[in-house]
Parts: sequence; structure tokens; C-alpha cells
Amino acid sequence: MNMARLILLISSLFLWGSIAFSQNSGNDSLTRNDLGFINYLIGKSQYDDAIYVLEKHILKPGLTPNTHDTLNHLLGWSYYSVKKLDASSAAFDKVSRSSASYLKARFFSSYNQTFLGNYSRSAAMLDSLELPEPWQKELQGFQMAGISLLKRDTAAFRKYAGSFTNEFYSLATEEQSFRDYSTKISQFRKKSNWKAAVISAVIPGLGKVYARKLGEGISSFIIVTALGAVAFENYRKDGLTDVKTLFFGTMFGIYYVGNIWGSAIAAQRHNNQFYYEINQKVLLDLHIPLRTIFN
Repeated sequence: MNMARLILLISSLFLWGSIAFSQNSGNDSLTRNDLGFINYLIGKSQYDDAIYVLEKHILKPGLTPNTHDTLNHLLGWSYYSVKKLDASSAAFDKVSRSSASYLKARFFSSYNQTFLGNYSRSAAMLDSLELPEPWQKELQGFQMAGISLLKRDTAAFRKYAGSFTNEFYSLATEEQSFRDYSTKISQFRKKSNWKAAVISAVIPGLGKVYARKLGEGISSFIIVTALGAVAFENYRKDGLTDVKTLFFGTMFGIYYVGNIWGSAIAAQRHNNQFYYEINQKVLLDLHIPLRTIFN
């Protein structure tokens, strides 16, 4: 009788242990299967599907902190890949400091904010990082230097560029490019809208030539001069009230004023184009080391 009870007790304990193990294994297995499927979707660049699956599972109760970090990292990366950068930052920012993905998440979150033009927020995120390794500190300074260039703060750029060592292969080329961009920004002479407008009022088209739009300037000069000459000739022959005089005089006035306004716009367009090209180059060079280091 005692032996039977002992066998029954052992059997019960084994049964309950098997059930508990099965439940725990089932949860772990489900999570592993989900992560495997999500990684498959990301590997196939099916990011929208990955985002759908991640958002469905990331809210499940009972996830371990490590799994939660992994899911947020993958969600941030998926949003980053479809250029939804605010959502990407929101997910990356939920990755905890204890995660192996924390550093990557913070640098990419900061880059997202830089790309969106939120320079102060990006700089604050970088400043908050505690980085023990020299390459990490240099990467941090490199990112801060890029933000300084985007803000046209050449003094701040020089401060951060002073820590460039050229010792890290993944940063050396882009560090030199940043120095070149800083020189170009310092040497760039902005075109004055007012100056372009005034000189085009004196000589039609000259403001566009000043704004480095030679073809547009020549075209404006020919059109305005031709209309003015025709209007004056009709005025000389047929008087001020003649229909042709009024028509060509009106057209001359419209094109003359348009030439002045267009010259001012051309000067602004010249400035904007220069800074746009610099910005695109800086953003690209900020991005390249991150992909090289963290991929």
C-alpha cells in the first residue's frame, strides 16, 4: 500500500512537472518561432509585414526583458527601413541599457532625429551616452560634428573635429569629408536677394547672372529688352494710346518686374541649393559609419 502511494506521488509530481515544463517550453518556443519568422520577413525586406507581426506580439504579457528589448530593436529597425523615422526612434528608445542592442539603438535613434532636423534632441541623446571605448567616443564626437555642420555652427564643429584621430578605418574617410565640408561652408559667399533684384532693375537679367544662372540671365535680358524696344517703337510711331503700344508696354512691364523678382528668387535658390547639397552629403556620411560598425 505504501509502495502504491509512493508510485502515485511520484507519478503526480512527474505529471505536474511535465505540464509546467511543457507550458514554459511552449511559451519559449512560440517566442523563438515568432522571432525566427520576424527575422525571415526582415531578411526578405518585407518590413511592413514584420512591423505588423512585431506590434502584435510586443504587447503580449509575460515577455522577458531581453525578449522585449529584442522585439523593440527589430521594430525600430523595420520602421527605419521604411523611413518612418519617428516611429523608429520611439521603438529604439525602448531598448534598455542592459541590452546588447542598446548602443546600436541609441545611435540610430539619434541619427533618425538628425535626419528629421531635430538637432537639439539628437545631440541630447548622444550626450547622454556613457561610452568607455575610444572608438565609441570618437563615433559620438563624429555624430556631434555632423550635427554642427548641419546647424552651420563651424565653431562647434572645430571643437568636435579636434578629437578626430583618423585611427578608425570606419570613420577616417568621413572625418576628412567633414573637414572639407566645413571649409566649403566657411568659404561660401551667400548671394544677396536685394543685390540681385537691384542690379536686375538696372540691367535686366544681370541679377540672375550674379546668382550663377547665366542662361536665365541672358534669356531675361533678351526678352525684356526686345519687349521694351518694340513698345518704344510703337510709342514713337503711333503714340501712347495705340493698342500695340499699350499691349507691348504692358508685356514689357510684366516681364521687367518679373525679371527683378526672379533674380531675387534665383539668388535664394542658389544659396538653398548649396546648403541642400551639403546637408545631403553630411547625412550620408553620418549614416555610412553606423551601417559599417553596427551591421
